[in-house]
Amino acid sequence: MLSRVKHIVNHTHENKKREEVHAISGELQLYNQLVGHVGIHGQRRFTEALEKRSLVYRFRMTGRELPISQERAS
Repeated sequence: MLSRVKHIVNHTHENKKREEVHAISGELQLYNQLVGHVGIHGQRRFTEALEKRSLVYRFRMTGRELPISQERAS
């Protein structure tokens, strides 16, 4: 009985991993399509925007205030 429970738990964990990999794969495919559309210059600007957004998010999650210039850029 215990081995059957372990098998079910492992199977559930594997399914969740597959779903995560599938979601990441879909996001990468969309990102690659976007990069193909906007070209390398657009990719650089898009990456910079993502990094700024990430920075703003991290600051807000810690409860800290951003300098006004960075707040406007987000």
